[in-house]
Amino acid sequence: MSKFNWRNGPAAGLVLGVFIFCMSGWLLWTLSANQTEHRVRSEEAAKRYTEYAEDRVDEMCFRLDGQALRRCIQEEIETSHDHNRSDQDLDAQQTMAFFTQIMGATALLGVVLGVGSVALIYMTLSETREMTAQARGMGRDQSRAYVHADRAHFFWGGESQKHPRVEIWVRNTGLTPANWYEIRIKDLVYPHEGFDETTPLIDQVKLPEKFEGPWNAIPADSKGNKATFHFDRDETKRIKLAAMDGLGLSAPTYGLSIVGEIRYQTFFGEVFVSQFVFGRSMLPAYRLERSETRDVDGVKVTDNIEKPIHLSRYAAKIDTYKKVQREG
Repeated sequence: MSKFNWRNGPAAGLVLGVFIFCMSGWLLWTLSANQTEHRVRSEEAAKRYTEYAEDRVDEMCFRLDGQALRRCIQEEIETSHDHNRSDQDLDAQQTMAFFTQIMGATALLGVVLGVGSVALIYMTLSETREMTAQARGMGRDQSRAYVHADRAHFFWGGESQKHPRVEIWVRNTGLTPANWYEIRIKDLVYPHEGFDETTPLIDQVKLPEKFEGPWNAIPADSKGNKATFHFDRDETKRIKLAAMDGLGLSAPTYGLSIVGEIRYQTFFGEVFVSQFVFGRSMLPAYRLERSETRDVDGVKVTDNIEKPIHLSRYAAKIDTYKKVQREG
């Protein structure tokens, strides 16, 4: 069963209108009924007065004539007036009491109408304020920054594969810039067999308490900013479990996943978090993409550019653009 909502302006106005209509109808009906009753009483009183006066004249003056008869008739008429005056006074008091009730009911109706009008104005203002807040929120949602990890590349850092790193490309697809952003990541080397696939990867990794950064500003709808993370010796040893040999003859039994979070502040002072999970079932060995030679103080220096290993976006239940705080 649906419940009536008094905050619904049209419904409340309809109820108030029905109440005022019923009260007005009751007042009109009561006034009409009282006027009819008053007219009937007046006619009956006039009839009784006439009959009483005639009876008094017939009783007291029927034997008189001339001047005495006129004086007797005048005296009996005055006596009849005195007899009827009490009925007139009572009728006047009843009429005054009735109109006093009508005035009280009208005043009460005016109070109800005034209170109802104030209530309707208040509800209208509340609805307007709520609609304005919703419109402002919708405009903010449509124009704020939306920051997420767009892609991830893995590098061995050289043919020796002793200095691996990962590059996380952070992109803002919103309409306004992000004031700052910071990232924390954690590597997860998982076995191909016997791995718990029922628990989301994001829940199997304990992320570092500290974020790296913050870095300032990501323009709206930019191609992305790059954040580079290097792995230490223990992490490198663990990551090599997911590496293929140089000839690609043996397949590793482990895969690598990079799990992390991006925390950022929007132009409106709101702080959001977007999580990400990238990975690869096995890591190819170091591959040279190209060599570039440059002149440094007259000395030719050759830079070997490693071919990046693209990490796929893993299917995972994660939080994106989740508000965690509003500053200010």
